[in-house]
Amino acid sequence: DGHYPLSAAYSPADPTIFIVGTVDGKLFKATNFNVSGNTITWTEIDSPASDAWVRSIVASEDGTFWLATLWKADVFFSSSTTEGFMFSTDSGDTWQLSDDSMEGRRLTWGLFPSQHDTKRFYIGMWGTGLNRLDLSN
Repeated sequence: DGHYPLSAAYSPADPTIFIVGTVDGKLFKATNFNVSGNTITWTEIDSPASDAWVRSIVASEDGTFWLATLWKADVFFSSSTTEGFMFSTDSGDTWQLSDDSMEGRRLTWGLFPSQHDTKRFYIGMWGTGLNRLDLSN
């Protein structure tokens, strides 16, 4: 339907849950994902990323999904103040802004979890390079 996928992740806690983000800020979820691709049902879920590109989706071992967005308005140098780092603890049904957000730096290009620390992420940002984010919760 014209929604071009840009990022995707499955839940290590439940590999049948798979979330895909698109260039127009949409999120789609399958709850019956399988590697054969047979009879997978995709459902559009509420997205906190209206008017944004969903640049990265990462799922933690506990099933938390992390979402990094690139707000289209920022690319065109608007005065938007919406942050771009969010999480969901209920498989994408609801999303919250991370209290540990990058404070005004919304041009995220990539989100990478640390291989050694589950509360650490590395975020590729336009204009500020690679940033380390240590979560407090």
